[in-house]
Amino acid sequence: MLLFLVYLELEYPLQIIRLTCILPHCQNGQQKMTIFLQEISSRASSFNKVNVIPNCERAMPYVSVGSGTMLTYSSLGQKYGVSAGYWAYDSVGTLVMVTAPHNVMSAQTPVFVGNETFGVSGPPYFGGKVDAVYIGGIRSGFTPTRFVSGWNFNLVSKSYTGLVVGSTVYCKGYVSGCQTGTVLDTNYTARYQGTDIIVKDCVLTSAKAEHGDSGGLVAGNGTSSSRYVAGIISGGGMFNGEPRMIYTKAGNIITTLGGSIY
Repeated sequence: MLLFLVYLELEYPLQIIRLTCILPHCQNGQQKMTIFLQEISSRASSFNKVNVIPNCERAMPYVSVGSGTMLTYSSLGQKYGVSAGYWAYDSVGTLVMVTAPHNVMSAQTPVFVGNETFGVSGPPYFGGKVDAVYIGGIRSGFTPTRFVSGWNFNLVSKSYTGLVVGSTVYCKGYVSGCQTGTVLDTNYTARYQGTDIIVKDCVLTSAKAEHGDSGGLVAGNGTSSSRYVAGIISGGGMFNGEPRMIYTKAGNIITTLGGSIY
């Protein structure tokens, strides 16, 4: 749910008290929020020795962004959707979100959650051993989480895993939701339709993935309540009537882009 985080400061003698109010984002939300703040200001001002500081209130989106959240951006006049993979730190320790750019997203592209600006893309990598990009410049009010809804497990902090053939994968994209499957090949070379680009050292699985799931989380190993990041969804479809999903390894993302798991 998208919420507004609203601040209102009250000045008492020798101190200032900040009230924090969380309001749901809804139709005519901005108008309702203004009325709410006016009423609070009026009531607070009626108290003895209380002064409402003018022009100090502000509002921002407040939402926890987890794996599988829909991220949108525009390129050459066309709107695209990808899935949030997992939170990470870039090479200088800044919090970023990992997703898949394919050959569409360019650097410095604004990325949105709903109608709100979420962040800005860094340099995209599509080729070699990765299909990944860091979304940085995260707007204040968007908060990271390791909890993966639907699967109801937490991602292990500051660590990732490599899966072997026969391992179970736990995936989440905004189109297909939570999907599971088995690792079929850990050194798969993906050739992307409509391009001459190949990505090597991918993992091929029997999980389901559709257009829009790209960038979503792939996790594995661990326990039912705590699993490790394995990578992000890079492609998928049907092969001889059977679902197939390809993912980029988390280790290759870190090696190429730098940084670490959140």
